[in-house]
Amino acid sequence: EDAGIFFGRDGPTVIGLDLLRGLRDSPPPRLLVILGASGAGKSSFLRAGLIPRLARESQHFLPLPVVRPERAVLSGASGLIASLEKAFREAGLGRTRAEILKVVEAGPSDIASLLIELLNENTITPVDAGGQALRPPTLILPIDQAEELFHTECAQESRAFLNILGKLVSSDAPALMLLLTVRSDRYEQLQTANSLQGLRQHTLGLPPMPQGAYAEIIKGPAHRLEGTDRALKIEEPLVDALLADVEEGGAKDALPLLSFTLERLYLELGADGDLKLEDYEALGRVKGSIEAAVERALKAADGDAQIPGDRLVRLSLLRRGLIPWLADIDPDTSAPRRRIARLSEIPVESRPLIDLLVEQRLLSTDISKETSNVTVEPVHEALLRQWGLLQGWLAEDAAQLGVMEGVKRASRDWAANHGNAAWLIHSGERLRMSERFLKRPDLAARLAAGDLDYLAACRKAEQSATGSKRRMWTAVCVLILLIAIAGLAWFNQPYLKQQYQWFMMGPKVLTAEQERLLKPGEQFSECENNCPQMRVIPAGTFPMGSALGTVNNSERPMHSVSIAKPFAVGMYEVTIVEWNACAAAGGGGRGGGGGGGGQHRGGCSAIIYEPGHERLPASNLSWEDAQRYVRWLSAVTGKKYRLLTEAEWEYANRGGTKTQYSFGDDESSLGEYAWYDGNSQKQPQAVGKKKPNAFHLYDMHGNVWEWIDDCWHDTYEGAPTDGSAWSECEDDSIRVLRGGDLDPSARLSAPLSQVELA
Repeated sequence: EDAGIFFGRDGPTVIGLDLLRGLRDSPPPRLLVILGASGAGKSSFLRAGLIPRLARESQHFLPLPVVRPERAVLSGASGLIASLEKAFREAGLGRTRAEILKVVEAGPSDIASLLIELLNENTITPVDAGGQALRPPTLILPIDQAEELFHTECAQESRAFLNILGKLVSSDAPALMLLLTVRSDRYEQLQTANSLQGLRQHTLGLPPMPQGAYAEIIKGPAHRLEGTDRALKIEEPLVDALLADVEEGGAKDALPLLSFTLERLYLELGADGDLKLEDYEALGRVKGSIEAAVERALKAADGDAQIPGDRLVRLSLLRRGLIPWLADIDPDTSAPRRRIARLSEIPVESRPLIDLLVEQRLLSTDISKETSNVTVEPVHEALLRQWGLLQGWLAEDAAQLGVMEGVKRASRDWAANHGNAAWLIHSGERLRMSERFLKRPDLAARLAAGDLDYLAACRKAEQSATGSKRRMWTAVCVLILLIAIAGLAWFNQPYLKQQYQWFMMGPKVLTAEQERLLKPGEQFSECENNCPQMRVIPAGTFPMGSALGTVNNSERPMHSVSIAKPFAVGMYEVTIVEWNACAAAGGGGRGGGGGGGGQHRGGCSAIIYEPGHERLPASNLSWEDAQRYVRWLSAVTGKKYRLLTEAEWEYANRGGTKTQYSFGDDESSLGEYAWYDGNSQKQPQAVGKKKPNAFHLYDMHGNVWEWIDDCWHDTYEGAPTDGSAWSECEDDSIRVLRGGDLDPSARLSAPLSQVELA
């Protein structure tokens, strides 16, 4: 309805119309593909630039309502059936949706007859000067955002739709022209589609908007309103500021961001008849417009009792409502892409926040007239690339989203081949990755019943193959085992010694069922003597790092970390007696001072001699010493013991609090909870003598440093947010220490062990 004030694309519009007129005079097939990057304005160019002008040339063209594939290109709210239904309704013909559906299901020849009927009703056959009938108008079928045809969930209807197009566009009964928009990076899929093979495709490249055209985009509509009761004045300083921001960005998102910003300026601050630079500054300028709108949505949540008050919880709910329903990763290009979702698919607890983003015009909703389903989608893809928080979430989930897409594609191919076992392509580590993906309920909800059936069939096939191989090799292995036992006993004396030591420690390893029954706060140990005493820590979310204004720059920015499941942590720093149990099993050499001696097959290095002080923490250990200890503990228990990650350590240290220390912000109370320079004579002290934190863990603030599993980074930019270790090392020799130290000149260290519960 605003096509008369469509600015900035005059040149491409003229070129596009000339191409379409030339195609009309050419033999079939007639296809024109408008190519451009995301954000180049392809949809606006099609809907407001070309279609209205084609409609004015009614003797030559008859455009049908625009088709957008979304998730159902035939039956969807803006699919082919809806387009034909609207066209017949506007022509005054009594064709119901059910009748059109039956015609579409019948195939291309019936659809062609339907289009001829529509064409005859809409046009008066033109004649030349001699009274001879001229060629009737060419039907135009516009298809916007054709890359959606190749989304996995659209595959079945897309194949049928492309087959229909291939047949219809190859004939002149009636003359039909396809006019498509598609992202440049997805055009190859359209080129190589089986149903369009051999059909000439003409293209019109839509480059980024020339910078000189942006001034016309900004000022043109206002000039059209001069002298009317809706006159709008735009200050030149505002125009200059907008142009400067666009020029500085120089990105493909410049056009949609400018559009978004101008709309918000007009709707929120244009009622007084003018737009000023100060209005633009108040809105946050182009780059800040999206973040400002998000913050307004979060602020508006304060008035909704359904939405939790904690900001981190709100952001977590928002993430679950956006990914993967409204945003995910394109598996072919690894780029973010927007999606359309039914509102009913989005988790219930996230919907109030989604509604607030709709109110801020970051998301848009629509209602299917046929099904009455409410759909939601991002207003433009710039939201995915310019909103830093969403961009970070997508980066974190990229691998799992790729796994999901792979499963859905493989499941579709397996079903299309009638469940043939040859199409079960997930096995081994690939299958295990897919099954781990199912532990994310927010993402796994995207898998249909057929996808789950596919994974179950893959698992069954792998178990069957594994069972056959196992039976085949059992007889051979038994013979080899008998021959090897004698030699193994001789060459593996350190291992036998380790097992003997473990027997003397009195093993009482928990079963998986016993682990599952453990409650947060419960204590356990997996042997009678000289094993770490473990405490179960609950799952949870906490703000990690230091706030602005604090001294420690390496612990910023503060960011939210979510620990997804309970885990167990050593109640005390590893003691000398516990370390010596490992060293004795490994047959290490004897020596005082304990520390990083040679590596031994049994695990830990030299025994530490501190008679009468076995409850002292093991100290002067290297990071590799700490790793050897937890590897040994894992080997003898059969469980996964490891060093804490930095996020797990800080979560355990805080004990569920948000204060500077686990006991509060008053540093004067530190002596009740920690050994440090002022109360320890700069010597390690026996563990467990000070008060524990709220998780009943001791000596978290002092006594000796504790090795962490992470690599050192001088900032928390890009740090993991799921509690995992930061394992990408710039320098593998530099690892993280946390806790406290009695003497800066001495590096005292002990591993704080952790076990992953079933």
